[in-house]
Amino acid sequence: MRRWSFRILVFVVIVLALAAGAVQLVLWSDWPRQLVITQIEQATGLRVRMKQFTTGWSGHSTLSQVVLSLPTDEDVGGLMSAYALRVDHASLITIMLSGDVGLRSVECPELSLTLKQDATGQWNWQRAMDLIAAHSEDGSKPGPLPSVNIKKASVAVTDAEGRSRTYDQITFNADSLPPTAWRIKLTAGEQLTLEGSVNPVGKMHHELTLTANNIDSLLKPFVDTAAIAPASAELHLIGDVSEDSYTARIDTRQLSIGEYEAAGTLSMTLADSVTFSPIALNITTGDDRLGVIKLTDGRIAVIGSTLHATALEASARDTTARITGTWNLLESRGKLSADWLGKFAAQKVDHHGSLTADLRKLAADRWHLETAIHSRGTLESGQWEADADVTVEGDPAGALTWSIKLPRGRFTSIGAEPITLDRITAAGHADVSQRQWDATASIDDFAIPGDSRLIDIKLTAAGNADAIEIDRLALTREDAAFTAHGVYTFADKTPLNLQATVTYEHAIDDPSRPDVPPWAATARWTGAIGGSFSDEAIITADGSLAIDDIIVNQQTIDPVTVKSSARWEDGALSLSTETFEMLGGTCTASGAFNPQTMTTQLKLAIDKISLSAVSTVVNPELNLEGLASAQLQVHLPRGVVDRIRAEGTWEVENFQRDKLTFDRMTGRLSTRGRVLSLDPIVLLKDTGRAEGRVMFNLQDGNTLRAELKPQQWPLDAKALGLAMAVDGSVAFDVDITEQVITGDINLQSDLAVEAGGTLGRIAVVGKIDEQAIQFTEIHGTLGGGEIDGEATVDLADISKSTGLITLKSFAPTALSGWKPALSKISGKLDATIQCAAAADPRAPEPLRLDVNWTPVDQAVVVERLHFGAGSMVAYIGPRRTIIDQSTIALAEGEVKVWASFSPHVDQWYNHLRLSLHDLNTNVLAEALRTEPGEPVPGKLSGHFNAIGPVGDWQALVGRGELTLADSNFVNTDILGGIMRLIGSRPTEPVGYGNVQARLERGMIVIDRFKYANRSTEILLDGVIEDITQGMASPVKLNALASVRPFKGIPILGTGEIDRMIRGIESNLSSVRVDGTLAKPDVHSATFAETASTIKKLLTDQRKQQQNN
Repeated sequence: MRRWSFRILVFVVIVLALAAGAVQLVLWSDWPRQLVITQIEQATGLRVRMKQFTTGWSGHSTLSQVVLSLPTDEDVGGLMSAYALRVDHASLITIMLSGDVGLRSVECPELSLTLKQDATGQWNWQRAMDLIAAHSEDGSKPGPLPSVNIKKASVAVTDAEGRSRTYDQITFNADSLPPTAWRIKLTAGEQLTLEGSVNPVGKMHHELTLTANNIDSLLKPFVDTAAIAPASAELHLIGDVSEDSYTARIDTRQLSIGEYEAAGTLSMTLADSVTFSPIALNITTGDDRLGVIKLTDGRIAVIGSTLHATALEASARDTTARITGTWNLLESRGKLSADWLGKFAAQKVDHHGSLTADLRKLAADRWHLETAIHSRGTLESGQWEADADVTVEGDPAGALTWSIKLPRGRFTSIGAEPITLDRITAAGHADVSQRQWDATASIDDFAIPGDSRLIDIKLTAAGNADAIEIDRLALTREDAAFTAHGVYTFADKTPLNLQATVTYEHAIDDPSRPDVPPWAATARWTGAIGGSFSDEAIITADGSLAIDDIIVNQQTIDPVTVKSSARWEDGALSLSTETFEMLGGTCTASGAFNPQTMTTQLKLAIDKISLSAVSTVVNPELNLEGLASAQLQVHLPRGVVDRIRAEGTWEVENFQRDKLTFDRMTGRLSTRGRVLSLDPIVLLKDTGRAEGRVMFNLQDGNTLRAELKPQQWPLDAKALGLAMAVDGSVAFDVDITEQVITGDINLQSDLAVEAGGTLGRIAVVGKIDEQAIQFTEIHGTLGGGEIDGEATVDLADISKSTGLITLKSFAPTALSGWKPALSKISGKLDATIQCAAAADPRAPEPLRLDVNWTPVDQAVVVERLHFGAGSMVAYIGPRRTIIDQSTIALAEGEVKVWASFSPHVDQWYNHLRLSLHDLNTNVLAEALRTEPGEPVPGKLSGHFNAIGPVGDWQALVGRGELTLADSNFVNTDILGGIMRLIGSRPTEPVGYGNVQARLERGMIVIDRFKYANRSTEILLDGVIEDITQGMASPVKLNALASVRPFKGIPILGTGEIDRMIRGIESNLSSVRVDGTLAKPDVHSATFAETASTIKKLLTDQRKQQQNN
């Protein structure tokens, strides 16, 4: 038994030895290599090449010079090549007994991968993975994963355009993470690290972290990285693989591309396409004005060779945009559309818009972009709407041609006409490689609302990396132009340097501005504009403004030259001028404007400006005289009326306008809340003073209140020989829009003679009520009497004014200090003056004035001429005053007066008609005599008309006729002297007569004076040479006197006058009267001296005979 047991053992040993030898012989053969190649090709669908495969009993295998490639790939390099692969697995006995390879590790000292893109845009590894997926078997039992260690790897990448690059210094290490996962780490030098866990079982769940530096260098030469350098990233990816898709969540911890940084989360889906969807991705730009861009919705999909962006929602600050578009990677062509909505609460701006863009590649280095933009929105001040078309063509890295057109633009301010910009164009060239460009731009027929004058704007410029050359910038209008040229040099401390000129010419009678008074001027500003547009922008403009050929209201104004300096710094504009001469004085101005706060600061200094020159500019009819000075400061916040602040002082010297004059006026200007105050205002004239204030409501720009308190303020009454000094107060409110004035008046004034002495005092109390002044109290003294009354003056229609003034116990002689002639008037009188609208529609003028007077106790006596009660009715209108009914009791008869007064140029003209009724000639004679005399009985009646300028006796002309009745003039100096000369002394008052006379050149020309008393007759003619001298007026009279009636003298015919004169000399006396009215010289004269009078006598007699 033992012998058989030994024999069996020996047999087994021999069999095992034979088997081991056989296995070893197999291992030494090429069959294992072929078996491995076959199994790999069947498992992956790829083609495998392997030079040598060695393995041992202990579980160590080595694969040498392994190459994997696509079945159709003729490239020797294939997809992957490895010089050697060292594999640790279970021993051969274990494999034979259990069938489990027990793979424990794979080590590759050196590995090469090749990535190639074909003309369709597909990569070779995409096809490889598709083959592997098609040949893989499902349902295999997972087991522990082997560790993988690739010590050195390189990846060669070649795209469809032939660009290629090899990435080396790549290492990969995967440690088994039981039960079925790897912990991996991949590095590419110091630029890229990928590490995390991967579970290839099931959905192949994985969590990976990618850290990359200098990504821009990794993308060369496939991407122009100039715009994205430097770039770095730290991403965390959590993903799963299902049967037909791959999904992942990417947490972007840090991503920097150029000036852009991103952080946040997005999702990725890989199926038939690759789709990225932002969940909450924040992108920070290098521009603080743009802020953070937030991507919160939408998706970006890679479908085949096309990128699709759908409803991608992005927001930055207060603007949200929704973007949709496509990009074909193979054709290098795409389209984009976007809509945006922006609301900027701080600036009160709403902005809406849309954009469409079409970008296509025309050639290898030539692209074409067309963009259409529509923008609309609202501001606090208005709204806008505009379209723009942009075209760019050329090499993005080289020469480009571009153009911009604005076919439609419109801006409408609140409450204003819209501004239309329909003809804006711009075009130019750019060379990106040389960093050079040129551009031209124009705006044609730009119109400012309300102004028909069109403006053209032209710009020609060029530039490079060092500077911008502005060949010409021009704004032209039919009457104005702005031109500039210069350079902007980036490296200079003050890079901007422009020479600019502004011209303006205004012609008289501009038809487009009928509201402006006729004026003309030529203005020219020349200067330099310089500065910098950096973060701390500083812009300066220094120059000189010359205004020549100034004509205002047909008056020539002296030229004005102003040197000015403007500066933009710290976001604000400041302006100042040197002292310049203007309107006879000097001015200095300075100011500042802050656009952030929209506030303006102004300072103005004026010294001794001529008001005469100012009135010439404003309105020559003002006719102002004086010198004005002022120091003013104003703070103007935009749209905030109650925050306007102004303060300053002003002064006017030697002011005069017509009869309004004062020596000096000073005041202070200030604002408080919404009220502009001139407080105080002080006026000085001679020894008088007036103080007051004016307040203006800036909120409504309509309400004004003024107060004035005069103290012995002198009124100009020198023309009347009076001196008046006013005390009291005036206060009134003005509604400028409605032109309504309301207020109170309380004024008093002494009436004094300029040379000294008081005549009386007048005081008025009243109210200004809209369009009328109501004097509720008018009282005072005048000529020892009292004045009382009330009146209403209608300012809109003076004919509707009313009033009643009473004068009691007025003694004219008390005013003799004013008019010495009044000393000859004795007595007192009461009078009433009443005015009201004329009730009779046939009245010659609308305002009626009734005056009645009555002597007090006795008649008023003027030069012993007694005046009784009288009345007058007058009508007053805008162009004339008519005394229609006036009756005066005089010399026991009455005088009726009708008169009309009207202004012509600078003088009043009158038309006067007097009617005399039964005046007692004895009373008149007594008044004219200097000493008592004999009675001169008689009745005087008649009429007289005169016309001419008031007070000018030389230009006054008139004609009249008087009749005498029941008279006896034997006791008069002239007629009585003639009677005494011829020896006639009538005793009874039965005389009668007729006088025809004319008034001209200050003389009374007596054409015919015939007087008869019984048998005595007198015929007289001649002149009273100067009636302004009264009784001292010289007289030159010729008279014929006879004690036989003239009718008894025979007259044979007019042809025998000379013979008849010689025949009647024995019946007539010729008389001559010289001297004055007070002292006439009556003496005999020859008939030759009175020949003309005799001819008048004979002519009259002849006419009487013919009439009979």
